[in-house]
Amino acid sequence: MVELKKLTKKIKQDNSILAIDLYQQRFQKSKNITPISSGMNTLLKFIQRFNIYEVPCAFRIKKVNNNRYKQDSLIEILTIGG
Repeated sequence: MVELKKLTKKIKQDNSILAIDLYQQRFQKSKNITPISSGMNTLLKFIQRFNIYEVPCAFRIKKVNNNRYKQDSLIEILTIGG
């Protein structure tokens, strides 16, 4: 897994980042990054809901009411090199 700090430099950070820990590494929260991890069933639902085919990737989500969120941007595949 690539270092999280290297990846976050590639993301436009006008909002905070919710980082889903697919590798279950349990990394530390920082000023603008909230890491979450969960069981495989929840991760699979998230991957299906947002059509994630490659990782690492980034996209915006927005809250539409108390318990619902929707995708608010295209999915950007984050390249590791460069």
